[in-house]
Amino acid sequence: MIKFTISGRLPSLNDYINVCRHNKYKAATFKKRIDTQIISEIRKQRIGKAKTPVYIEFLWVEKDRRRDLDNIYSGKKYILDALQTAGVIPNDSQKYVMGLVDTVAFDKANPRVEVTIYEE
Repeated sequence: MIKFTISGRLPSLNDYINVCRHNKYKAATFKKRIDTQIISEIRKQRIGKAKTPVYIEFLWVEKDRRRDLDNIYSGKKYILDALQTAGVIPNDSQKYVMGLVDTVAFDKANPRVEVTIYEE
């Protein structure tokens, strides 16, 4: 089992769509910034390579109930891409990632995403 935490909350799908509507180049920069933030957290917490295939559990700790679940869960894209770029998993295809589980909790003072990777 591998576990790490991403501080704060990730942008929603609506946030990303709004950036895309304004400028496709800004959208690429936007995604790159989020990927870099997550990769930095992975490296800071010394997350090594996982034995694949894996199941990944996401605990989305939100500050309140304002965001729709689908917008919260869209953050998986950023996390899976970052795991691949950081070398934790070779790819985020179904060959290496067998399942994803989402749970939401609330903590006004400490929003975050807790990611647990279960190696098969």
